[in-house]
Amino acid sequence: MRRLLFLFLVPGVLSGCAAIPQSTDDRGWLAERGFETTPEGVFAHCRGYGCRVVERIRFMPQDWAEVDAAFIPVPRSAKEERAAIGLAIGAFERRAGAIAGTTGDIAGTFGRVGDFQQDCIDESTNTTVFLGLLRNRGLLRFHDVLTPAGRFPVLAGSFWPHHTAAMVDKETGQAFAVDSWFEDGGKPAHVVPLDEWSAGWSP
Repeated sequence: MRRLLFLFLVPGVLSGCAAIPQSTDDRGWLAERGFETTPEGVFAHCRGYGCRVVERIRFMPQDWAEVDAAFIPVPRSAKEERAAIGLAIGAFERRAGAIAGTTGDIAGTFGRVGDFQQDCIDESTNTTVFLGLLRNRGLLRFHDVLTPAGRFPVLAGSFWPHHTAAMVDKETGQAFAVDSWFEDGGKPAHVVPLDEWSAGWSP
């Protein structure tokens, strides 16, 4: 956690932690960190706090079947798609966790320590990767993926800084947080308006 606090205190890093994402270039953001998905579908999966350990994973058809099930029936509105996305992120975590050993991830940061626990940096990065994979499969009709968002302790009324994956409604332009950090691994992600999340939202 000392390392995480250091990152938030460095001015150059702070400028990248704005509450509202500034870019829809999630692919570029991931590529800068070496987390881009390969043409063969191999993707990065972070764990161990701050993406200290990165697994390279490729889903098999049975893995995708559980994820795809979240979109059956096909969402007919942005609201329905957000509900499906929350379920799909949980499915992603279950399937990826079975491969990477993170099925025992505990909600939050300090419930458990070690290489197989995930903090908000791990979670927000993984969810950004997952959202991109959903887009690549043609499952996102109403939303675009954004770069992750951060909130500051003082502004959000909490003690620790926090990060989340994010996306935007294509029609309304409203941004949403897609946050799986608050729940144990494999539970559905929370999808809430980003302005509420930035103000300190928690379930």
